[in-house]
Amino acid sequence: MLFDKNIRVFLDLQKLKGEQTKTIYDLIALGLIDLSRFEKLINNMVKDRFKKGKAYIEYASKLNVNSNEDQPHIISRNYYGIYHLARAAVFHTSKIDVNDHGILPKKFTEIIKLDKKIVESVGEKLDKWREKRNNIDYDPYLPDNIIEICQESIIDAKEILLLCEKYLKERGVDFEDI
Repeated sequence: MLFDKNIRVFLDLQKLKGEQTKTIYDLIALGLIDLSRFEKLINNMVKDRFKKGKAYIEYASKLNVNSNEDQPHIISRNYYGIYHLARAAVFHTSKIDVNDHGILPKKFTEIIKLDKKIVESVGEKLDKWREKRNNIDYDPYLPDNIIEICQESIIDAKEILLLCEKYLKERGVDFEDI
């Protein structure tokens, strides 16, 4: 029962909007909520989302790029992997969960303060892979260059995985246990 309540609280916390998040920080300032425990909770939620994204990318890399049955899944899992990684990074930075596929790339680009070209590239790649995933999922025919598309999605996903991991580690998220 406690596990279910914790999960519900995690889900509710992710849905907080700007004013609601500000209220939590006001409660922290008043000493009614412990900042370190709140930050630990946020870090755990970020790690869970990061872990999900990483698992999708690892799964995609095990599929066969030469198999027509696997190819759509490679692209889909890599897209959802980078989606969850970006979502984790944005949530850790802003304490607001951005789950809208169209808005997330823009928020990632706005919030993440690394090399501007790299960050813009990640935002562009999120948009690109969402579009490719949509096309491949909804079109009954695979493009002629599907093997190259799969290979490119694997490379981009692994690059974004390393970038988000580095970014979150610099922000104090400990990935030793995942």
